[in-house]
Amino acid sequence: MDGVKTLTPKQRINLVNKLKLTGKAKPTRRVIIPKPGTTETRPLGIPTINDRALQALVKLALEPEWEAKFEPNSYGFRPGRSCHDAIRAIFDSISKKAKYVLDADIAKCFDRIDHKALLSKIHTYPTLSRQLKMWLKAGYCVENELFPTNEGTPQGGVISPLLANIALHGMEERIKQYAETIKGYKRDNRNALSLIRYADDFVIIHEDFNVVKKCLEIIAEWLYDMGVELKPSQTKITHSLIEMDGNVGVEFLGFDVQQHKVGNYRAASNGHFKLGFNTLINPSKAKGKTHLAKIAEVIDTQKTAPQAALISKLNPRIRGW
Repeated sequence: MDGVKTLTPKQRINLVNKLKLTGKAKPTRRVIIPKPGTTETRPLGIPTINDRALQALVKLALEPEWEAKFEPNSYGFRPGRSCHDAIRAIFDSISKKAKYVLDADIAKCFDRIDHKALLSKIHTYPTLSRQLKMWLKAGYCVENELFPTNEGTPQGGVISPLLANIALHGMEERIKQYAETIKGYKRDNRNALSLIRYADDFVIIHEDFNVVKKCLEIIAEWLYDMGVELKPSQTKITHSLIEMDGNVGVEFLGFDVQQHKVGNYRAASNGHFKLGFNTLINPSKAKGKTHLAKIAEVIDTQKTAPQAALISKLNPRIRGW
């Protein structure tokens, strides 16, 4: 928006000295990118360099406070955590007992978060709260035309992933509260019900189908208060071992998580007896094909490039997997 793409070292130092919470923000530049693996697109809002730098500074201030509060099974956009940690949490939840799994996706989460509910949840001091509000309300430009943003946090902003995590904080505790109402010991019931979230994708795991179904209703109601809703086409209940509607297990974050019946010799154990099944986690075949196709595309377009240039193009693709 400001026409500035890069800064010299001297300009960066000058920018640092000017960074202040002014309560002002410039509109973002809207860029549309394809959503991997689908025909859908994702809108990115690219802030100015000044806003990006100030957002990074505010993130440094807010993140430690919220890292101390965030729930244990939230893994997306958090320092020291990755999708592999989320997959490990799923394995730990089902490895000793076959269970039902609610696989859910929040529809356009970043675009629809309620500003008032989010700012109320952050509950910071007035100067910072005003700055956050201005970033949320700054709007975006497409071909020099300004559009307002009355909801959501712009994807592309440095602070947006943290704001999204703050908005979704409390989901796990909400279903744990429900678990305490189930007949039995409260502590055992809380431990038996799992919600594992990576950004706006999450799974809920329990051995009782009716409990999982009730959790779907509870979470849908909880999300409504934050201005977002579940995507029906991406929300389904499956079982880790038994086929349901043609599905067994769950595909989550590019991995297939399934259990298979095997003989006692090969079966997993819970420490007391054989379970009769094994839990297998493998990269999704569909995601694998897409990944290889992208690598092949890079190689095809870099046939005449030097080896070092080809490697520099391939490494981000490979690491991204």
